[in-house]
Order: sequence, then structure tokens, then C-alpha cells
Amino acid sequence: MMKLEGALYPWRFRVVIGLLAIMVGAIAWRIVDLQVVDRDFLKGQGDARSLRHIPIPAHRGLITDRNGEPLAVSTPVTTLWANPKEMQAAKDRWPALAAALKQNPQQLTERLEQQANKEFIYLVRGLTPEQGQVVLDLKVPGVYGIEEFRRFYPAATSPRTWSGSPTWTTTVARVWSWPMTSGWPGCPASAR
Repeated sequence: MMKLEGALYPWRFRVVIGLLAIMVGAIAWRIVDLQVVDRDFLKGQGDARSLRHIPIPAHRGLITDRNGEPLAVSTPVTTLWANPKEMQAAKDRWPALAAALKQNPQQLTERLEQQANKEFIYLVRGLTPEQGQVVLDLKVPGVYGIEEFRRFYPAATSPRTWSGSPTWTTTVARVWSWPMTSGWPGCPASAR
């Protein structure tokens, strides 16, 4: 068997080690580049692809009895609110706003003048969406609308009549009359 005294091509080993060192250095630089240099840009791009803020309106649904008759119904209503600070610039549009709201123009003017330093007041609540849109179409600066839902109970005059919960006066009458009609537990009725 022949014994080799040294490598035939010693420069090959150095080239391979050099190439591996260059690759390790390139990977290390890329890690620093991604984690330090481009961090803000890449974080923003990742958030744009993964974070979503989508408002999902969750209004109450229809409640029916076993025959399908509605017991409770949610209907959309529009609430109009205003920023009196913003409205001060368009005082000439207040009479048209009062007419659309079916309010006295003088009372509305007094109310807006009194609350001129505030940033929020309710103008009117519980309008139908069509009525609210008529007011919003005037485009008075500082007047805004919110869609809300109101609960109606078409099957009863009061929800207490079908919910089974007694009124406060009925409960008090039962509590006060109980000792007088049945006696205290453990005591004869004659000892009251």
C-alpha cells in the first residue's frame, strides 16, 4: 500500500474553507440586515398582511315564540349628534337644521349657544334611518349620525308581562304580607 505524504492539492482545502466562511458571513450579514436595518419596514409589511381591524356590527336578533310570532324585534334607528364648536362656523344653516329636525329654531339656537364650548351633544335620538339621512344630507358642519338599534316588543305592552318577572310593588306586597298570612316558621299563627 502506498502512503501519501501530503495532499496532492492543498489549495483545494483552503478554497472550500474560504467559501464556507464567506457563506457563513453572508448569512450573518443577512440576519443583521433583516433584524436591525430593515426591521421597521418589514414589521409594517407583516402587520399590513396579518392585522385586520374590521368592525362587525352585532345587533340583537328577532325573538319569537314557539308559533313564530315576534316577541321582541330590533330595528335600526339613527341618532344625530353634533359638535357645537364646529357648528359655530355655520350659524346661518341652523334654521334649516331646526326645520329638518322639526324643532323650534330659537330653542335650537339657544341650546347650541349655551353649549358652544362642548364637543358633543345629542340633537335627536331614535329617528328612522330615512329621517336621519334627510338631516345628514343638509351637510351642516359638525352634525353627525350614528346607527343604533332599538328594541320593540310588539306582542306585549311591557316585557314584564311575558318574561315572568314580577314588578317591584308585587314583590314588596308579597314580602310584607307573608308573615301576616302564614305566620313565622316555627311559630303558631296565634303568636303573631
